Amino acid sequence: ASRVAAVEEKLEQESQENRGAFERFYNNLALFAGGTIAMSVTYLGYLRSTPTAVMGIPFLVASWCSLLACAVGALFCPFLHACYMHFARIREYAQKRMEQRHTEAEALPSLAIVSLRTAGEREEFRTRLQNAAAKYEKDAKWAERREMLYWGAWVWSGRLARVGFLTGLALLLVFAMGNT
Repeated sequence: ASRVAAVEEKLEQESQENRGAFERFYNNLALFAGGTIAMSVTYLGYLRSTPTAVMGIPFLVASWCSLLACAVGALFCPFLHACYMHFARIREYAQKRMEQRHTEAEALPSLAIVSLRTAGEREEFRTRLQNAAAKYEKDAKWAERREMLYWGAWVWSGRLARVGFLTGLALLLVFAMGNT
């Protein structure tokens, strides 16, 4: 049992470290995207001061759009992950409470409960347990819908951030190579 507890503790510690690394990665990605946009604006100012014409402006604009999409996706990714985890835990909690109430309702006839003396009182209490289980089931379904919504938004915001950054850099490189 102590070995399992040690592994569980290590797993929890690594999970917290991974969440921190995940958050830092996306925060840094947003900063790098914003910095790259600022750097490219400075480079454009330099190019405008030279006697040669600036070529490939559409590549530059596409790069800015891609980097801006990266920044937005990267900024929202940790928030969406936190929302996803919140609703996943709410769903899990509601499901466990629902199972608990169903088990209590099923076990009620074999339990000796002092405050429930008559069959009518036992049936009324059993009905309350079943109603509570139904409410928890409804809560679990509600949380699951939101969990799936935030899961999809989280996954796609991360993809948008990563692909947007690489695409923005590639387009900026094409623009720079066209103006050398």
